[in-house]
Amino acid sequence: MRIALVFCLLIVTGLAATASNAEDLECMGMANDQYSINQCARKSADAADAQLNAVYRELIRAQSGDALAVAAIKNAQRAWIAFRDLEIESNFPAENKMLAYGSMYPQCHAMALESLTRVRTAQLCLQLRGQRGSTAACKAVDVTPKFPEFGC
Repeated sequence: MRIALVFCLLIVTGLAATASNAEDLECMGMANDQYSINQCARKSADAADAQLNAVYRELIRAQSGDALAVAAIKNAQRAWIAFRDLEIESNFPAENKMLAYGSMYPQCHAMALESLTRVRTAQLCLQLRGQRGSTAACKAVDVTPKFPEFGC
């Protein structure tokens, strides 16, 4: 049931285009070398992280009266961060990543980071909605892959 809810949220939120989307696409459209593409991908990943942090803070505020809930949310987030980092490492296991994956590695790393972050943001939004907290930070949640044509 929970997976179905996450899937529905991903579809619904993925349909909305955001200003960030337009900026990201413009950045990528103007990038004329791998360094610039890497920078655009990093910028997009940073925007996804900022959105995650806003939703996380809102969820913590919504649960501020329940110390056990806040502790559990914080523990879950720490565990998710560890999972995220290990998941990305499993996709790029080489010790010398630039040598193994080339100049696209920073772009691919940023895109993987962004993708996982957007899914986590959607999960936190579901939790926030279930707690009847404010969902202002969730209104702009966008889990759409930013640059599918630049696959890694």
